[in-house]
Amino acid sequence: MCHVVTLMLAVVCFVFAYIVVKGKSDRFISGYSTANQEEKVKVNVNRMRILLALISVLVGSFCVVVPLLANYDGAIRGAVVILLCFGLAVVVLASTWAKKK
Repeated sequence: MCHVVTLMLAVVCFVFAYIVVKGKSDRFISGYSTANQEEKVKVNVNRMRILLALISVLVGSFCVVVPLLANYDGAIRGAVVILLCFGLAVVVLASTWAKKK
């Protein structure tokens, strides 16, 4: 039962990443939908879409991999550390790479 739920969550994440890449989900970019026009000009929306899709793919991949690693000692901890490192990298990229100069 647990494997089915995590696979369904992974599918939702992958579908969401596809929708983001197609450009139909700018309202899900944190702070972008509520920003005024002056602040929206400062953000490179295409790069933010890439980062949001990357986060969705990473979470979906994590949902697929963790049940497979459940029988190995320390493997889940290692996967969580890797996911946190990628999450930190995405935060740094969102605050630097996705800003217009």
